[in-house]
Amino acid sequence: MAVAFDFQIERVDGRPVCVVDASVTNQGSVTFEYVAFRVDVVYEPIGRSARTVGVGYIDRRFDSFASGTERVDGTVELSSEVDGGEPESRFDIQLQYRTVEYTE
Repeated sequence: MAVAFDFQIERVDGRPVCVVDASVTNQGSVTFEYVAFRVDVVYEPIGRSARTVGVGYIDRRFDSFASGTERVDGTVELSSEVDGGEPESRFDIQLQYRTVEYTE
């Protein structure tokens, strides 16, 4: 499984969020049924140390994902210290596998 991702920092209903879009490519001989990722959103303000400002999960259940590429997307709420107007270049996200269910 290979994963590529993109993200945007936005305001939804007045709250700052990180919208995550991950492209998951099945490169093996298994059929994926479910994939979940933990998402850590890291913010590095100017002149201060980087810190995690949001943690959440994105997931997707598949009918049959035996080959090709599928999207897994979701939204992670951010702490109140982020106003949503900061440049995206000050943010990074880290994806970690949380759960993978498959059949052979």
